[in-house]
Amino acid sequence: MKSRRSFFGGPDKVEIELVVHGPALKAFHKDKANSTIQPTLDTLKGEGVVLNACGNTMRAQKVELPDLLLGFVRRNEGGVVVLATLQQQGFTYLRP
Repeated sequence: MKSRRSFFGGPDKVEIELVVHGPALKAFHKDKANSTIQPTLDTLKGEGVVLNACGNTMRAQKVELPDLLLGFVRRNEGGVVVLATLQQQGFTYLRP
């Protein structure tokens, strides 16, 4: 999460990027995903959340963007690098 102005004042004041890498990406494969995930992703995307898929993980799992649920962008630099870059930009890393 990164705040443009302050950490207070509502969801329109923050940016959220989801970075999925490693085994977690399998939960977002179209042929394996729970049917409730796509509507949730659609809602998040509609609220401005960026959905990043690790290119290294995609290559290892032999999947392309059409194999994933809708809304993801491929990050070729790798998920861990994306996380580090976002943190350098002021994002806070939250891991479930």
